[in-house]
Amino acid sequence: ASTLSSAASRLCDGAGAVRVTDALEGAFRPVTRGDARLLFDWRNRPDIRAVSLNTGELVWDDHVNWLERALARADALFLIWSEGGRDLGHASARDLGGGTWQWSFYIGAEDAPKGAGGRMMASFARTLFARPGVDALRAEVVADNPASAALHRRLGFRETCRAQDVLAGVLLAVIDTAVPLHRAGHRRSAEISPYTTPDAPPPP
Repeated sequence: ASTLSSAASRLCDGAGAVRVTDALEGAFRPVTRGDARLLFDWRNRPDIRAVSLNTGELVWDDHVNWLERALARADALFLIWSEGGRDLGHASARDLGGGTWQWSFYIGAEDAPKGAGGRMMASFARTLFARPGVDALRAEVVADNPASAALHRRLGFRETCRAQDVLAGVLLAVIDTAVPLHRAGHRRSAEISPYTTPDAPPPP
C-alpha cells in the first residue's frame, strides 16, 4: 500500500486528487471499427506524424481499409488506453514469432494528463507479458524522438544497435534488455528501438 501511495503522489501535477484518481483508473480496451475516426485524427496530428516512419497525412479510405485488415489479424493486439474513462492513446503489438512481439504506441489526446504515456507503456508491457508464449518485446523508435527513447529507458530498456532505414532515411535503433516482469518464475527480455510507428503495426 505504501508503494502505491508513493506512486500516486508522484502523479500529482497540479490537478490534485482528480488527476491521481484518473491515473489509477487507467485501462485498455480493444480497438473497434467505431474508433476509425479517433485513430485517424490522432495519427494525423503533426507532432505524431513527425516521429512516424511515414510522415505523410493519412488518407481516410486507406486508413479504414487498414483498420479492417488490422482487426482481422490473429497475431496482433490493437488497444485504446484510457484514464478516468477518457480515451488518451493507442497501443499495438504484433507477433514476430519465437516468443517475440513488436510494440508501438502513442498518446493521441492533446491535453492528456502528465505521465499518461509512461503509465500506458508500463501497463502494456504487463499486458503483453501476461499472454502465454510472450517472452520478449521489441520496438523501433525514430532516433530524433527523445521522449519515446526516454520512456523506454525508464522501463529499463537499453540500445543495442542502430541501422539506417534506406527507404525512409530514418535512423533506427534496437534496444534489448531484461525487464522486471515475471511469469512462472522466468524473467522476460524486451527489445525496443528509437523508432516507434505511431499507427499500429503495418498491415499484412
